Amino acid sequence: MPDFDGDDPPASCIVAENTAVSANWDTQETSGGYVAPSGTATVDSGLPEVYSDSSAGDTSGSASKSGYRITVQSGASFSVSCAPTAYAYTATGPAEANVMYVVFNTPVTVQLDGVTMSNGTQNIPIGQGIRCSLTAGDYTASTWSWAISGDPFAGFAVDENNPGSGHAQPITNEMLHLASVTYFYRSTGLNSMDAGSKQWWVTCVATATDGVGNPLQITGQAHVNVWQSAHTFVPDKDSVNVWPGPNQTQYLRAGHNGPRGVTWTASVTIPPLFGGGANSGKWIFNQIVTPSFSYTINGQETDSPDYGVTGLDSRFVYDGKWDADGGSHTSGDSPGIGPLTAGESGAAMNVIAQTWMLYQPPPGGAGLGTTWVPLHELGWTAKGQAINNNGTWIGKAVGDGIVLTDYGPVSVLPDWSHIDMGGAF
Repeated sequence: MPDFDGDDPPASCIVAENTAVSANWDTQETSGGYVAPSGTATVDSGLPEVYSDSSAGDTSGSASKSGYRITVQSGASFSVSCAPTAYAYTATGPAEANVMYVVFNTPVTVQLDGVTMSNGTQNIPIGQGIRCSLTAGDYTASTWSWAISGDPFAGFAVDENNPGSGHAQPITNEMLHLASVTYFYRSTGLNSMDAGSKQWWVTCVATATDGVGNPLQITGQAHVNVWQSAHTFVPDKDSVNVWPGPNQTQYLRAGHNGPRGVTWTASVTIPPLFGGGANSGKWIFNQIVTPSFSYTINGQETDSPDYGVTGLDSRFVYDGKWDADGGSHTSGDSPGIGPLTAGESGAAMNVIAQTWMLYQPPPGGAGLGTTWVPLHELGWTAKGQAINNNGTWIGKAVGDGIVLTDYGPVSVLPDWSHIDMGGAF
């Protein structure tokens, strides 16, 4: 059958067939009177019967039946057929036979709310809410089983005013058995920094009932183009050493007072299909750290309160909430320990960090919400130590000092259940 509503042919159709057949005869009196039996009327509905009636006499007779059958057909094309018959005869009068065969076809489709239509295609940006539901005309489904391809999830859970934890929420098994599912796409799966889209499928297998209570297994499907914004990301680094601080103090730190130890310059540009300017959504930097700072006093090492504990770096958002209008913005970090004092004989730092670019698109027209989604991840470490040499602090990097690992475009969101507040971040 042809495309339905500009989409692909439906995965299944509910086909209802109806027949109505009738035959009747009536004799006319001859000079010799009525002849008995004077006629016949026979009918066959060709389908399971739902009604039957007949009558016969010396001067007239009739028969009528109706049939009904409902089936689920699949594929881009299908055919159905039956052979209803009606026969009427009389030797001396009028006879009439009627056959009616009617087929009603109901495509089973998946309705996607929240999408943006373009040239007959359904489109959604990552992070924007989408809702799927099954449509089967006048037939009512009672059970549903959804399969959503790609990278769907239920959203990123974080309280920006009290960010003690942050977690990506999965789509639960219970959600996949509801009449409708509201969700988000976390990524496109393209592994690219360019704007682009990838097609993913939404399929539902459900149970409906025919007109007499028999179950029908039906399938609906739709596809949607999931889009990502273009982004750029350029990291850079300085070095770890003992650097002067304010008021003639000294710090063991990654980066000078001016240049930061690690910097990243980035931009995000929303596809024009979904907005632009002030209506382009927001993007931010977010950071997870594992800080390890220590002082040595009289041969005794003292660790920082969050030594070796992984958590959110101080706050959510780390930096940003810029428009995704293509504008470039720079941020960075300079972890360190200090000020270093004469009573200390040494200090050490070892910081492990993951820096994310996150994006939240503008709201869609269906009011289904938005969520933060990942664009890019940078891993980096900063290691160094300082020794008090008779009142003169001497610093040096451990290993390469600062090491950057650009993981590129990612589909993983940061996850934490602790906030790290220790160290000079």
